[in-house]
Amino acid sequence: MVDQELLNNIISKLNEGGTVTADD
Repeated sequence: MVDQELLNNIISKLNEGGTVTADD
């Protein structure tokens, strides 16, 4: 089951035009 809040956080980062890093 996917954590919706985590998914939203990833989408937000993508929308900001940045890359999602493992550090974050």
